[in-house]
Amino acid sequence: MSRWIVLKFGGTSVSSLKSWLTIKDICLERLKKDYKVFVVCSALSEASNKLSNLYDCSLAGDYENQLNDFVNIYLNFSAELNLDGSKILLDEISELNKICLGLSLLKDGHDKVRARLLALGEIMLTKLSCQWLSTVDLSCQWLDSRKYLKALTTTSLKSKNYLTVTCDATYDQTFVNYLEDHKIDLFLSQGFIASNDENETVLLGRGGSDTSGAYYASKLGAEKLEIWTDVPGLFTADPSLIPSSRLLLHVDYDEAQELASSGAKVLHPRSVEPLRLSNIPLNIKWTNRPSFNGTLIDNYGSSSSRYLKGILVKNNIHMISMESIGMWQEVGFLAEIFSIFKKHDISIDLIATSQTNVTVTLDLISNPSSEKNLRFLIKDLSKICNTKLKNACSVISLVGKNIRGILHELGPTFKAFKQKQIFMIAQSSGDLNLSIVVSEESSNSIVKDLHELCCNNIDYDKDIGPSWESLFDSSLMNLSLNKQYWWLAEKEKLHNLLKTKSSPLFVYSQKELSRVLERVIKLKNIARLNYAIKANSHPQILKMFYEEGLSFDCVSLAEVNHIVKYVQKCDLSRVVFTPNFAPISEYEKALDLGCYVTVDNLYLLEQHPDIFSGKDIFLRVDPGKGRGHHDFVETAGVKSKFGIAFSDLEKVKILVAQHDINVCGLHAHVGSGIKDLETWGELAFFLAKLANDFPKVKILDIGGGLPVPEKIGESSFDIDGLCTVLLNFKKLFPEFEIWLEPGRYLVAEAGVLLTRVTQLKTKEHRHYVGVDTGMNSLIRHPLYGAFHEIVNLDRLESKHYFYADVVGPICETGDVFGKGRKVPDLTREGDTLLLLNAGAYGRSMSSHYNMRPPAEEIFLV
Repeated sequence: MSRWIVLKFGGTSVSSLKSWLTIKDICLERLKKDYKVFVVCSALSEASNKLSNLYDCSLAGDYENQLNDFVNIYLNFSAELNLDGSKILLDEISELNKICLGLSLLKDGHDKVRARLLALGEIMLTKLSCQWLSTVDLSCQWLDSRKYLKALTTTSLKSKNYLTVTCDATYDQTFVNYLEDHKIDLFLSQGFIASNDENETVLLGRGGSDTSGAYYASKLGAEKLEIWTDVPGLFTADPSLIPSSRLLLHVDYDEAQELASSGAKVLHPRSVEPLRLSNIPLNIKWTNRPSFNGTLIDNYGSSSSRYLKGILVKNNIHMISMESIGMWQEVGFLAEIFSIFKKHDISIDLIATSQTNVTVTLDLISNPSSEKNLRFLIKDLSKICNTKLKNACSVISLVGKNIRGILHELGPTFKAFKQKQIFMIAQSSGDLNLSIVVSEESSNSIVKDLHELCCNNIDYDKDIGPSWESLFDSSLMNLSLNKQYWWLAEKEKLHNLLKTKSSPLFVYSQKELSRVLERVIKLKNIARLNYAIKANSHPQILKMFYEEGLSFDCVSLAEVNHIVKYVQKCDLSRVVFTPNFAPISEYEKALDLGCYVTVDNLYLLEQHPDIFSGKDIFLRVDPGKGRGHHDFVETAGVKSKFGIAFSDLEKVKILVAQHDINVCGLHAHVGSGIKDLETWGELAFFLAKLANDFPKVKILDIGGGLPVPEKIGESSFDIDGLCTVLLNFKKLFPEFEIWLEPGRYLVAEAGVLLTRVTQLKTKEHRHYVGVDTGMNSLIRHPLYGAFHEIVNLDRLESKHYFYADVVGPICETGDVFGKGRKVPDLTREGDTLLLLNAGAYGRSMSSHYNMRPPAEEIFLV
């Protein structure tokens, strides 16, 4: 018995001569393994969209340009293959002209005609490609899918279906015998198209070529179906939205079906079931790298019994809410509602019910006729209940087996929905997904936050592979070409340091500090920049910043004394003292030294008003909600210890008047790592409004929190955009000075942590690279999951990598610098690793835990 393999190639994989040379090599390799090869092809890239547009233009009577453009695309492709396309495609071009002319004359379209038109994209492509394969010494037989894929008759629909049919996919011995009688290398047929019992052309729905491949694999009893595409496989999210999404190496049929149904574009949802029934493995393969394993889908699937496999989003979703007090305990009410959906040929996606409400979502993209019927559906539903239609919704789905079993782990991730409106929540009866309906405009930001919370630190195992960016982004492989990174330009200096100094080392670059200063000094609408010295209190950094005109923000008296010690003749009016729950003596001393002092607690004014009498102070006000990349860096809201509660401000107003306390400034800070530019504008407006109650206020301190690019190649924060936001504020409130207090933003990129590899370890599929320091030097990752890029300074030219956890020597499970990091495969004991963005909150948060000294600091001139 012959061993069959089905190869399906998508539009982006068949649209150039280069692609077909790759396809030829793939086919030859399978033939060498004694497979009988069956190839299924989509149309040229974007051909189906162009044909759909041609259909609409023909109905409008203006189609000639679109028709010529479409034909020329195929003729140009045939010329690239060195074929005579006008001769090979003579019949198809003639049919195109007839269909378009007929539509333009009759002004009346029909799904039957649409199906005939759209089918021509695949037919034309396969005729050309079959002819080309024959010119490169591969005997190829062209097959018309309309002869071999037959639509199942559906009696439930009120009209014949031409656009989204289902076909018989049972094993067909007669079909197998017919093919095996032909002593040729391979067979080539079309995806997407089939025929009905009247031999009319019908379609399998948009993206249906995957399903065609599955049907043929089942009919042939194939050993495997390979779907070849321009991406490496299925990922934990859409890589175009989230480059850090992780490759899924192995999933089972149930997971694949759910991922595809929830928005994974690599695989058509209906392609999975025929394979499941026939127990045929599916391998998603990468055309650009044929040897890459991609994603395997089979009956065995995940080794993990409970595992989140993906966070997907579907846009262009309609939501219908149907409400009636009459539905409560009324037998048959739901049946009546659903019969109306059946009447209009509209399928329901998600459903949620209560005693008086039924809400459903509709995904109509795959069925254009359903979109036309929606208006009539709403009209009929409104006759029996209060019906509301909401458009422009998105469904966000968390997909994984036994999803209910990991709800306790998912709890913290729902922070991603903070301040977002949720319309509906549904949990699949198959325990494979949890779906949340939100507005389309907020879906992308929610998915990004969810993925960061859920998936960025997923462990590598035999089911979860590398990230998209590590597979595609060559920046880590070609750092020598990228001179913007100071540590790369100073590579030799860093190596020389380790000849005279012992690892580990924090190294700070004066040149990089100057470069960052140039960026912030152009903030023309900022009257004063107060550097938060808790980020990095190295004496030379403080001296440098002071000489460049920056002032300081201190949170302890020790920090104030540190400035006095190392910044000679420092004008202490350029120091803002902003403590929190500090001893009263610290406030007194700071005031005596001439610092600005910030009060962030009503208690201080109630119990110790005399300290502040006759003094200029700032009030730190809690704006009510915090923001930031982690709970630990959110510095506002009822759960944050910082700031005076808004409800206490009336008492504050009375107390400062009674005790002659001069409130000269208002301060608010909501968190760190904030990317939304409007945050600072909103804070400024918030403080300006409060200033009405404190008439002597001239200064508004809007805090800090400017984000720093975490990964190589990431864009920097939009300083110019912040300028614009603050300029708009200043136009309305020119009487106020705006102060900003950046800390990490000024120093993070200017610092690296140098550490040497001590040991390597492998436990089953998991690899570890140990280094000579850990959370005693840099605690940001263990404390709040901060990301630090890790680079092997000795292996920058390496092109081969493995994935490992980079760990320190501290006796704590959490002593990890990064999980599943891309490490050169030649990494050895003694290699120098750099942890980037280590200039802030590194040494300043270090300890001697385990009696291991933290990294020494070096200021590189």
